[in-house]
Amino acid sequence: RAGLDEKAFNNVKKASYGERLRGYENPGNICGAMVNGHFVDTDIFEAIEIFREVDFASTNQLLQTILNPEKSVLSVIKAGE
Repeated sequence: RAGLDEKAFNNVKKASYGERLRGYENPGNICGAMVNGHFVDTDIFEAIEIFREVDFASTNQLLQTILNPEKSVLSVIKAGE
């Protein structure tokens, strides 16, 4: 199978974006994220912008570029066998 499933990608992107936004509803989460961000030199609100900018086509292209089929392995684990 080549590439990502666009519908699945969009569902994961929306879920991740929503999870990030829900984290901002709690002042304690915001304070903790700001402190952690200070120590790693990042802006906690930058992630929201990154989620907006990531799109299916560029992500699919990046994965096809960095994942070399000749150097990749896939294991399939079937339950009950």
